[in-house]
Amino acid sequence: MDNATGKTVSAYLVFATSFTGTVEMRLFDRDDAKGVEVGRSVVRVNEPAGAHYVDFIFDPRTPVYAAAAAQVKAVSAAGVEEAADGGATADASADGGVVESADGGTGAAGAGKP
Repeated sequence: MDNATGKTVSAYLVFATSFTGTVEMRLFDRDDAKGVEVGRSVVRVNEPAGAHYVDFIFDPRTPVYAAAAAQVKAVSAAGVEEAADGGATADASADGGVVESADGGTGAAGAGKP
């Protein structure tokens, strides 16, 4: 979806517990280990436990329709220790249930393709 400030990708995320923190979505041109990142967006969320849509705004130049895979992860949250590279070191149950999706989010949790 295009909007006035960029391109929006909505992800259907399932939180095992309430979650307040920062969530990042990265888009890749391929759905394998050789995939190159083509876009990144970060959003601050404050959601109760359960399933919720979260909107990620990308730069208008990001080729969201060409992305073959998306990855969603918590990059900061209460009780989640951050790694030196900015990624969360806790597993999904500790970070509020944010699920990474390397397949474009075809499962019940994770990021959907644009």
